[in-house]
Amino acid sequence: MRTPFGHSLRALLAALAFGACAQGMAQSGSNVISYQGALRYQGQLANGAFDLRFRLLSAASGGSPVGSVIELDNVPVRGGQFATKLDFGVNVFNGQELFLELSTRLGSSTGNYTTLTPTQEITAVPFAMLARSVAANGVNSAAIVDGSVGSADINSAQVQRRVGAGCAASQAVRQINADGSVLCETVAGAAGGDITSVTTGTGLSGGAPSGDVNLAVNFSQVQARVSESCQPGYQLRGVNQDGSLRCEFVRLPPSSLLVNDSDLPQINYGRFPSIVIAPDGLAQIAHGFERFLYLTTCLDSACTRSISRRVFSQQATINFVKIKMAVGADGIPSIAFSGANTAANSRTFFLRCLDADCASTAPVRDFGAIGEVLAIQLAPIGAAQLLVRTINNSLRLHRCADAACTSDQASTLVTDGGLVTPVADGDMRVIAGRLQIVAAVGDRVRYFSCSDATCSIVPSGVTLLNFGNGAIQTVALTETGARLPQVFFSSSGAGSGAIFCPTLNCAISNPSVPIPRSGVSVGMSAMTGTDRDGLALLLSSDQLSGEPTATQCATPTCSAPLFSRSLEVGACGEPSAVMAPDGLPIIACNGGDRLKVIKCNAPGCL
Repeated sequence: MRTPFGHSLRALLAALAFGACAQGMAQSGSNVISYQGALRYQGQLANGAFDLRFRLLSAASGGSPVGSVIELDNVPVRGGQFATKLDFGVNVFNGQELFLELSTRLGSSTGNYTTLTPTQEITAVPFAMLARSVAANGVNSAAIVDGSVGSADINSAQVQRRVGAGCAASQAVRQINADGSVLCETVAGAAGGDITSVTTGTGLSGGAPSGDVNLAVNFSQVQARVSESCQPGYQLRGVNQDGSLRCEFVRLPPSSLLVNDSDLPQINYGRFPSIVIAPDGLAQIAHGFERFLYLTTCLDSACTRSISRRVFSQQATINFVKIKMAVGADGIPSIAFSGANTAANSRTFFLRCLDADCASTAPVRDFGAIGEVLAIQLAPIGAAQLLVRTINNSLRLHRCADAACTSDQASTLVTDGGLVTPVADGDMRVIAGRLQIVAAVGDRVRYFSCSDATCSIVPSGVTLLNFGNGAIQTVALTETGARLPQVFFSSSGAGSGAIFCPTLNCAISNPSVPIPRSGVSVGMSAMTGTDRDGLALLLSSDQLSGEPTATQCATPTCSAPLFSRSLEVGACGEPSAVMAPDGLPIIACNGGDRLKVIKCNAPGCL
């Protein structure tokens, strides 16, 4: 039966055969392709809704269906153009020849489809053509799924298949075949060997004619590996049998030192110096003699130029015996000093400068006959803390209430020692935000670790050393590069040493290490050199000659050996030393009642 619009459809087929345009493009990552076509109806560009049916065939004519049949109802056509998406199923486009058959009918019709001829061959777009082949070196390891390449995927003439076999005992692999199998052969003598005895030669011991045999190195003939080195300042003297070294201290010639005593105050003004580094990087020195107190400000890093100012004078019956100075972040000096006319009348004073050069001062605080100041430390609030040896040989810490120390609060660390265990010396400094105090009490070295910078809670203290070889005469405290305490001491029994604390509170301490110089030190000043990896440095003065000595720790824990040398600059008693910004020590001392300044030109003055 002939449909009412069949003729028109045949005309449409003819038009499509030579004039219709169809385009297809697969969407990445799916089976869907986009299809566009041009459709004519009754000789005109079609408009309206049409039903479309799509089939894939294996041949241009008479081919078998491939994949799913797609029927689309009421596809809109405008100006002869239509577009749709087609999904024929998985793995349809696998490289075989395919032809697209299109059938159509009016959208309002439910009758049979009219098939357009001829079918259209499915051809590849440019990128799809590229996907059908892989360029040389076009695939890297990232593009291959791990474990997906098997023996069937390789060219065994070029790539070795996995070796999956081995040889039996007493045999060895002679050849590996392309398929991964191996060719084995028997090893001559493998069944038992022909060694009948093992004997030792020079440098070896052991051996046996049968059974299990052990050999060992004879270190009396063979040198064990040397795995250590001498400490800085020491040279190799010998190598021991076990590989350890014998080292000896190298006596170096004196370093280049700058000694300045020409431009500084002369006659009787150089006693009890106390040196600090101001915020501008230059040294300031408080010093004096008898009843006059001076402040000398250095004008260069070596103090070759300076200005001095008398900042205080006392009644003629009082002679100064101790001077201690500190400078805060504001650059304003604070000076504590003691004077006495008798041992039982040692008075302590406190002076607060009002400017960096101490051109004017606050009223001097007279503490009265409380004893002798041993050390001064500025608290974070800017008020001073004074460590005082009282006239009855106890040890007290005075905490000033303000910068001028108009009032204070005193705490006793060591009670009345009397004549049995008198307090001889003391030192203090803030380490890791906590005030640390060391004292010479009889023949013991006592250590007090406060819980904060102001020592608001007085600690009970621990004994670091019970010397037993004369009373401890002087002590000095510094810190290592790891911010741990390092204590130096000297006794009246000609023994001096160093004690390192591995904890901040010194609850435990390393055994004392002797300082390798004889004589009694009458003054000690300790510091940590930033130029030597945080190694501690001690400057002391010999009681008899007055010659200063520099002692340098060889390790961060100040373990043996220490090494020291005389600075060979003549009399230089009561030394006070500080590390300059350049990492080199600068020393102020009493050069025969004249102020002497020494600038070391080598690390550790060595």
